[in-house]
Amino acid sequence: MKIKIKLLNYPFVTVLMVFFLLSGCKKEDPTTKSQPTPTGTMTAKIDNVLWEATDAPGTLLKVADQNAKRLDLRGTADNQRIILTLEDVYQGNCVNLGDYKFEEPYYNALFTYSTITSGGGSITQHFPIDGTFTISECDLSNKTVSGTFNFRLESATEDDTLVVTDGVFTDYPYIVLER
Repeated sequence: MKIKIKLLNYPFVTVLMVFFLLSGCKKEDPTTKSQPTPTGTMTAKIDNVLWEATDAPGTLLKVADQNAKRLDLRGTADNQRIILTLEDVYQGNCVNLGDYKFEEPYYNALFTYSTITSGGGSITQHFPIDGTFTISECDLSNKTVSGTFNFRLESATEDDTLVVTDGVFTDYPYIVLER
């Protein structure tokens, strides 16, 4: 209960929750069907242990009536999933270069870490304390982004902090969805 109340105090988290609810009403940008899907990389240290994603899906969700868009980059490996999310203004089929943060007064980024269950689902037990997500390059023709990330999360069930450092994603592919 403590975490639910704490997370709802952040306006960005509330906006992201609305985006997640609305994301079921999305349609794919027809220009993405004819393009080859590039493969990207995502690596980080999770509590000083090297981790490298084995998949590279990303989604840029554009919501015109709210003049907003959200980029989600998901990496999964070794039954661990990291999702990096940022919020940006609606214009264009990429996001603006620069830093996105989960800390006052910004809250334009969100970081999650989940454990994959044997049935293919996931359990998220750690919630963000702070972090930075930097977009250093966006390739519009290939629909890829590159950059870095670092963040800290706290456990919802025990007194534990998870630290993700040295995060790098390179040529990470995404598709554009519009609502």
